[in-house]
Amino acid sequence: MKLLELWKNYNQKDRRSGRSISQPPYLAIISVYKWWFLVILLVLGACEEKIPTLPINKAPLIFETITIPANSLNFVQRTIEPNLGTSGVLFAGNDEHIYAYTLLKFADLTSLPDILDSLISVSLNLQTYHQFQSSGVSADSVDISISRLYNNGDDPWSEDSSNYNNFVLTDYTVDYLTSFTFHESDTITVKSVLLDSVLLDWHAGNNTDYTLVLQQADTAIASVQAFYSSEETYYPWLEISYIQDGDTVINKIKPSEDLSIISFKDNVDTDKSLSISAGRMSFVRLNFNLKNLILDKNAVIAKANLHLNINQDQSQSYGENFSLYVTIPDSVVNDTSDYNPMHQVYDHLHPIGSTDNDAVIDVKKVIQGITSNYIDNYGIVLWAAPTNLNISTISFYNTSSQNPVDSRPYLEILTMKEQ
Repeated sequence: MKLLELWKNYNQKDRRSGRSISQPPYLAIISVYKWWFLVILLVLGACEEKIPTLPINKAPLIFETITIPANSLNFVQRTIEPNLGTSGVLFAGNDEHIYAYTLLKFADLTSLPDILDSLISVSLNLQTYHQFQSSGVSADSVDISISRLYNNGDDPWSEDSSNYNNFVLTDYTVDYLTSFTFHESDTITVKSVLLDSVLLDWHAGNNTDYTLVLQQADTAIASVQAFYSSEETYYPWLEISYIQDGDTVINKIKPSEDLSIISFKDNVDTDKSLSISAGRMSFVRLNFNLKNLILDKNAVIAKANLHLNINQDQSQSYGENFSLYVTIPDSVVNDTSDYNPMHQVYDHLHPIGSTDNDAVIDVKKVIQGITSNYIDNYGIVLWAAPTNLNISTISFYNTSSQNPVDSRPYLEILTMKEQ
């Protein structure tokens, strides 16, 4: 009402006897602004009452938490022989967990001249990657020996098929050539007249083994050394210098094949633990028994987390993060199949820190697919790629009743649906 009275007084003041009052242009502009200001005040005054709200008697969504206990989770562990030839690193060492040595094959000598009479020198060049210490303390002055493998005319190994079970170094003649001291994050160059004689022997075709063996010289030292492989930018090479047509020529030859042979010493207690390792390609298949637990096909899976507790006594950590891959298989994975998780695209990667005590894995995608019936319930596969630059093993407590209840795995699901 007060606003209406102001409006009337304004009209009475600015109008006389029905005649408009002439104003200068700038006063006319001010009058227009005053008019709009009063209009805004009128609108605000009319809106003094609150806008009515509709009462909501119930929430639009219902949330429900479902815990799937250990006895509804079916874990099976399998171990297959890994293809370590594609790994980015090569290992040579010995500790309480593994024994490893490296094979380097230099079969491609076609870049050398047919006649190599003026050889100057031959050196083996290695780029070191890391020294793995399970105790966390660096070992000083670890020597690595270089030996020559005689194969009696047959090629006994290849990087895509050989492993600890089908290649045994003691079955062959191995002659020591020289040794060097490992220095982390360094390029090591090893020269020896014995390397010269080996190359000349290979070049002449007297023996076509083409293999050098790298081993830790003193196995009493608990240490594992790693070098970059030919799959990486800092690959090993033979550097050969010789004189050709009066000029000094330097030729670098990359290994045609390289491979680490790794033997694991640990006996994993499969009754209590699920162990996943890249070096021995062990993986875990997990099936979910969700029958009669989630009946509403329209329920939206807001969250689904698989909780796994790490068995520190069975795990072997070398101080680096462990990469755990999660794959949703598209068919049944049974104990007798030749299934290899590397043949399928993984769903996601879950990093596990060296000091972590558990792993919480997001499985919302697969649980939603199973409950909505748009994928078959083949479970998931947990694995580690053998191309990882790591030799750690992660062990989780399984569903066995021998394990404490709090340590057993479980699946926690949060569903939501419209009210």
